[in-house]
Amino acid sequence: AELEQTARRARRRSGFGAAGRALERAAELSGDDEARGRRLVAAAHDAWLAGGPEQALALLDRARGRVSDPGVRAEEMHLRGTIELRCGVPAEAATILAAGAAEVAPVAPAKAIEMLVEAAQAASYAGDAQQIVEFGRRAAALSGKADPDQRFTVDVIVGIGSLLAGDPARGVPILREALALAKGFQDPRRLVHAGSCAGYLGEEAIEHELYGRAVARARERGAVGTLPYV
Repeated sequence: AELEQTARRARRRSGFGAAGRALERAAELSGDDEARGRRLVAAAHDAWLAGGPEQALALLDRARGRVSDPGVRAEEMHLRGTIELRCGVPAEAATILAAGAAEVAPVAPAKAIEMLVEAAQAASYAGDAQQIVEFGRRAAALSGKADPDQRFTVDVIVGIGSLLAGDPARGVPILREALALAKGFQDPRRLVHAGSCAGYLGEEAIEHELYGRAVARARERGAVGTLPYV
């Protein structure tokens, strides 16, 4: 428990490498599989942010089979899919993220929507427009209209999917709504998604500004694993 506190303090200072090492040691000292698995998944997340994808995957492999909590299981699958998207084969990442979203959707719809937007990005890199449309349909079915974060995420997938399906009359207004929702965002990943919307709309100056903000936020946070992507 004290090592977990140490990890939290390190994370607040953007010391993700130190946080991951503290959590890995905490996992080794844990008295039951559930606590060990939870701490290994958290350590993997910090290792990824510190720029260590191989280490993160090794920690996720050690956590596999130990986790039954749906929230922790969702984090495990999301991170695994994200690493595959950034470092591996996009088509495989789309499969991992879509399967994970289906598993967690009944208990954690917001997490499922996050995973579906990254699955759609993977499908875009893989050149599968039909998959993007399908992931947008699934995300829209899970969305709570009152939540602006969820609305933004769903708008990104549905808007881009509509354009790629040849329906700009539907897609363009949705992407403009997404850009309006993104004005106050600080999270680097969300800023990149907003930049993609601007790019599809041909708004190059806005696209460049959003990506620049994403880089600045990633640097401020010391998110080394995220910085090359943004």
